[in-house]
Amino acid sequence: MNNYMGQNNGCGNCRPPEKDNNGWLVGVVVAIGMLLFTGCIIGSVFMYKVFNKVVSKKASVTISEENNREKSLADDEFNFDFDYEYRREPEERIIEEPKESEEEVYYEGLADALRFDLNYSVMWEGYDYDTDYKNVSIKASYPKIVSETIPNLDYINEYIFAEIQFWVDSFEEYAAEGYFYEDDQFVMEAFAYVTYMDEEKMSIVFSEYGYTSNSGISYLYTINVDTKNGVILDNSSILDMNEEFVVDFRTRNKEQNNASGYIDVMSDQEIMEYLNSPTYGIVFYTPLGLEVGINIDGGWYTVTYKDYQKYLKKL
Repeated sequence: MNNYMGQNNGCGNCRPPEKDNNGWLVGVVVAIGMLLFTGCIIGSVFMYKVFNKVVSKKASVTISEENNREKSLADDEFNFDFDYEYRREPEERIIEEPKESEEEVYYEGLADALRFDLNYSVMWEGYDYDTDYKNVSIKASYPKIVSETIPNLDYINEYIFAEIQFWVDSFEEYAAEGYFYEDDQFVMEAFAYVTYMDEEKMSIVFSEYGYTSNSGISYLYTINVDTKNGVILDNSSILDMNEEFVVDFRTRNKEQNNASGYIDVMSDQEIMEYLNSPTYGIVFYTPLGLEVGINIDGGWYTVTYKDYQKYLKKL
């Protein structure tokens, strides 16, 4: 399985296939096996219980024809290598000033685009789960917004951290039921990137990766903040991702990512539900425009929209 983020290089941490420079594929964990992200989960009972909470609590997407989709994924010509460097913590990453170049056709990968001339700033925080289990690890890095002018700032920062707390609560709920044993293994890493900042908005993307001894999951979780009004923007409130948009998304994905098999198997209604879902959908700002896509089993596809203004939802 592979993940592509429409661009040259891969979504920041992921690397595009060497055979072409269009598209990006991120977070596929072939070595440890694939956890079917949509609910048909293969692997340990624990992984099913915990990761299935993502589906039951955070998403409401109808999924069908899984066997056909697995075959379609095999039809997409992806390089399944996983670049672990994609999840480096902030202090280990090289921070570059955001830039926009006409030569960059597609967004090349997850990268911080920090600015220091705004009425707010970002302070990086780290999280390391304190547990007596020797084979359990939950680690994260995430941004805390610092500002004297953004409304509802405490709520926004709590909302950002809630993505990490979700995994902690999910693990602890399951362990409390007595199904997790001392030698069992559970690892979750959620490292965030601030992919865009300006006076009116900012985008945060969590690159999340988890596994047990025999199954794993990898996907992107995006948070878009209206820094002017102090609210969280749902994916569906940013873009009008209707039937017409779905047709365009199919075409761009095939051109940019040199892949269409999985998308072809999905109906227009399913793709539209994925795009508008807070969990399966991927929408975030970058110096190039908007990156739009969907999480799939074990990875994701994204497409670069430099012309996103024409798709913005009209108020």
